[in-house]
Formats: sequence, structure tokens, C-alpha cells
Amino acid sequence: MKLNPSELTILTSRLIAVSQRLEHNPNREKEGGILTVGLDGFAQKYCLEVRTFPWKKRDRYTRLSQEKAYRAYAHCLRRPGVAVSSWQTRDDKDERWGGAVLFPPLGALANVISFSGLAEVTDEAVALTLGYKLGLVTDPQYAVRVTQISGNPVFEELFQEFDRTDFPKL
Repeated sequence: MKLNPSELTILTSRLIAVSQRLEHNPNREKEGGILTVGLDGFAQKYCLEVRTFPWKKRDRYTRLSQEKAYRAYAHCLRRPGVAVSSWQTRDDKDERWGGAVLFPPLGALANVISFSGLAEVTDEAVALTLGYKLGLVTDPQYAVRVTQISGNPVFEELFQEFDRTDFPKL
């Protein structure tokens, strides 16, 4: 799969715009950040700035977005079939946050999407919704598995609201 970075940025931007209207989004004022996508075990990697965020946070969001993605992927290599998200290795004392999701859950060449810059549960909701919109996963039970780990109240609301807007898949 080859992604168009401009289209990926637009799709993510639209997701964030929808997320800002959601009841369960704990910080609706945050409106941008860094998207990291690793396909085929990071054979293809995208690191994109999406929308606006404080410039002084650029390096921090980039570091966090990439760290989440690589940590989730490393967990997948150590625990194939068990690892599905960065929430499983979350440790706030070491600034290891949730917000990255693996697709599919099995295999050494998993795909991963990570976002940093929004509320932590919104980062995850954006990443998980992108995975569905990009066709990296189709099984609705996968979202249940991921969001049960994090207790994410934003994903279902975001996915349903975004679906109503009828944006096309990339």
C-alpha cells in the first residue's frame, strides 16, 4: 500500500475537526499534532504535521508520536497476537503514552498509526479511525479490543460521526 501524504494529512485534519465537536473529547481546544504511520514493519514511514499546534511543542509531539509507534511495534515483535496498542506499555512516569494502534494484530510486519498532540484518548481514536478508513482493518471487534484496553470513550463517537460526513477512503 502506498499512501499520498497530502491526502493522508487532509483525512487526518478532517478527523480532528470532527473530534473537536465530540462530547467525550476531554480537550476540544487541541487541534493538531504529529501523525506517524509505519507500514509493512516500517518499510514505509510517514511523519506528518497535521493542522495547527504550538510551534514550541513540535519536537515534543514528533518525539512522542514516533516513540509510541515504535514502542507498540516492538511490543508486537515481543508479544505477537497480544500487542494491539501503545496503551499496553503505557507508563506516564516515563512519558510513554497511549495513542498508537497496530494493524493487524498478528504478524511481524504489522502496520502502525500513531498521533500525538490531542488528548491521549483522542490521539488513539484518530489513529484507530484512520486504520479503518485506510482499510488496514475491517473487523469491528478489533476496535472493541483496542478500546477496552484504554477505556477510550472517544473512538466510537468519532467513528460514527465521521462516517456520517461521508468522507471517502484514501
